[in-house]
Amino acid sequence: MYLHRGKYRLSKVECWNLDHTLAKVIFDSLCQFKVLERYGYPNKIFDIVKAKHNDTDNTENNGKYDKECIELWEKNIDDMIFSFKEISTDYKNSPFFLDFEKNYGKIPQDKSDKTKEDEILKQEKEYRDRVSHGLQLFSEYFQALWD
Repeated sequence: MYLHRGKYRLSKVECWNLDHTLAKVIFDSLCQFKVLERYGYPNKIFDIVKAKHNDTDNTENNGKYDKECIELWEKNIDDMIFSFKEISTDYKNSPFFLDFEKNYGKIPQDKSDKTKEDEILKQEKEYRDRVSHGLQLFSEYFQALWD
């Protein structure tokens, strides 16, 4: 990807794998965003924390839940980063991929560590659900990625 006359240009390969290309850009951007000193969190985070405490007070945010809100916002950013990292590295931490590598690739087999197919399927579903969750958070908080 490069900038030409004010427009981003991509190679054919980058376009063919646009999800992978964009995941790399978003992953790097989220990592930079994560290390910035931020001074707030999205209003939706406050609403979630407030509801968790069954707080029905209709007054504005008075800082009562700031620490908890910041922790939840940081966790959500981490979840987004995880998803885009996995996509940008072609799901190298996928249980299916790791099992394949163990049985047919670079990772040496340990005969005493045979994971059953059902367990791998369960782990893969959890892994894919985690990736999907981070993507859902990204779409939900896309317009809140500023401070």
